[in-house]
Amino acid sequence: MRTGITAFRALNPGGAAELPTSHSATVNGHLFERWLVKSVFNVLSDGVVGFAENVAGPSALHWVFGTELVKPPMGFYAEDLTGSLLPASDDLAVVGHESVTNQLVGATVVMQGLRFLVWLRQEFAPHAQMFQPQKAPLLYRPTNVHFAAARLGDFELNFRW
Repeated sequence: MRTGITAFRALNPGGAAELPTSHSATVNGHLFERWLVKSVFNVLSDGVVGFAENVAGPSALHWVFGTELVKPPMGFYAEDLTGSLLPASDDLAVVGHESVTNQLVGATVVMQGLRFLVWLRQEFAPHAQMFQPQKAPLLYRPTNVHFAAARLGDFELNFRW
């Protein structure tokens, strides 16, 4: 949880009146991915016992508790935001995505205008058109996401894998 909070706070530095024009943060990618997976399961389960295992199989609890890493193509994806200007936003939202057979396949997590995808299916990898109107390329476990934000200026979010 701390890694997710660190990234979220880095994107909104104290609500200060004067924000830096250049900003960056580095987080552990595996911990951030785990936090995203936990958040998706918590928000979308709505208290249903066994939700994570029913959606992603028996490995889901191992991911949540950190005894196994999420295996590709499942896990954390980010948009390639090079050259993009994100609107000012304090939103934090989780939106589930279902297959044509109404099975949960993943979720978009929006933090401070950034959109991340948590993919929960082993059978096939996601593509950009599945979860975003901009159709920007998806980056699997990116080492960094660079963008300009309305309140932050240039920002680089780095991930250590």
